[in-house]
Amino acid sequence: MKKVVLIFVSLILLTSCIDNNNDELGLIFDKKAYEKNRVLWEKTAYANYQFSQKYFSEAVGGQPKITSVVEKGKSVKLFLSADKNAEFPKRFVTYNKIDDLFSFIDEIVKSCEESMKSKDSHMKGADISVEYDKTYHYPTKIHCGGFYPEGYDGGLSISIEISDFKLQE
Repeated sequence: MKKVVLIFVSLILLTSCIDNNNDELGLIFDKKAYEKNRVLWEKTAYANYQFSQKYFSEAVGGQPKITSVVEKGKSVKLFLSADKNAEFPKRFVTYNKIDDLFSFIDEIVKSCEESMKSKDSHMKGADISVEYDKTYHYPTKIHCGGFYPEGYDGGLSISIEISDFKLQE
């Protein structure tokens, strides 16, 4: 038994020391799942709903939970989820409608592809992972992370969580 544990630990140490310095890491993104869920969301054409969002990035930090109300397909209200009457800071990163989240994903994919092609960029690759609601097909979690050379400070790191989705009448 000790030999098995020793071999297992040795394999873990060995694989952790391997240099994965691949200059062409590329973009990790499930485009098929994204397109499927976007089409299903758009087919339903929900015009009246609300949802909450939490945004975090290395550049901005964390934000409080924000609720968005959509009526007749238009954003009519944004407020801090903890206090509807609190003054809403304009500096917050927000997504007014679910369509805005899909647009964000489109934009971040395009931006990553352009950055990886640019000679002036340090980005070697990116991972954009998205989880979707199984009933309504909107994104529930979006995480965007960039891959950079060892020792590089900063870069792409964004997480968005969507919750409390409710259809309105």
